[in-house]
Amino acid sequence: MQRSGIPLAVALLALAAWGTPDASARAETVVKFGSFIPPQSVVIRVGAKPWIEAVEAETAGRVKFQQFLGGGLSRAPDKQYELMVNGVQDSTVVLPSYTQALFPDFSLLGLPYVFDSAEQSSVATWRMVASGLLTGLDKVQIVSAWTNSNSVVNLNRKITSPDQLKGLKIRVAGPEESDVVKSIGATPVGMSIGQVAESLNRGVIDGALAGWSALITFKITPLIKTHYEEPYGVRTFFLGIRKPAFESLSAADRAIVMKHGGEVMARRIGVATDRDDDALKEKVKENILKPSAAERPARAALFKKFHDDWIESQKDGRRKYETLMKILADLRAGI
Repeated sequence: MQRSGIPLAVALLALAAWGTPDASARAETVVKFGSFIPPQSVVIRVGAKPWIEAVEAETAGRVKFQQFLGGGLSRAPDKQYELMVNGVQDSTVVLPSYTQALFPDFSLLGLPYVFDSAEQSSVATWRMVASGLLTGLDKVQIVSAWTNSNSVVNLNRKITSPDQLKGLKIRVAGPEESDVVKSIGATPVGMSIGQVAESLNRGVIDGALAGWSALITFKITPLIKTHYEEPYGVRTFFLGIRKPAFESLSAADRAIVMKHGGEVMARRIGVATDRDDDALKEKVKENILKPSAAERPARAALFKKFHDDWIESQKDGRRKYETLMKILADLRAGI
């Protein structure tokens, strides 16, 4: 090698480079995905899991996920965002209602008498996120956002009229839900959804404001004797990745992460939620009580003040509210 005029050290380096795969091709980023939500829930089964699998497949292993589901890192719903931005987990599903001070604008999506289905509300939620009008999201990359179906008052007793809700202790997940429960004459009791079954059993609460899907996921259904169904508002969720973890990916891999999130994921979760909810409602239909079609306009008028108050209390509230109404009109028109 030296006789050819090529220094031995240079030749050896060239040989090593020729025989070794490019380091960047072998690079692997591990994303810790944690969630307090059980793996059988629609959020994980239809949302997060397919997203993880699609990203891992399309990045050919450059992005891999460690999964800690059902509370593997923390069972506390109100700690998920904090654990993500602090790096205990890189990615998670957040319910803004548990930390409303951080995400005040998301309460817009939870107003009563707005949405007709989980598919509609999920797509609308993502479009609101994509509009850039929702505040509090600067520390995370929002992969997708969606909702469950409208909350239902689920009681451990039989009632025959909404007047019988007065004085009952009803579990809520945040301030806006607390206001809804007060408006029907009941007493709100704040707690996470994971505490509801035990609290119903012990008589700590008489019922819970919750979406249909949560009743199955958290084994609440067998304890319920009346479901009072009225569109009391949906709960929003978002799947986020802390900014440093997201920005450590290549531009191509960031695009893949987002390609399998966004409106595609939101609609998929919404459709599955509606399907699962309809199946459950069919099973318990004899226990469902709800206002008649003739009664609904008057019932909706009772909650108009919630809409007016939201507009007045939030920064740039009217613009945000009108943007949501335009998105909703587009969806109802098939756009």
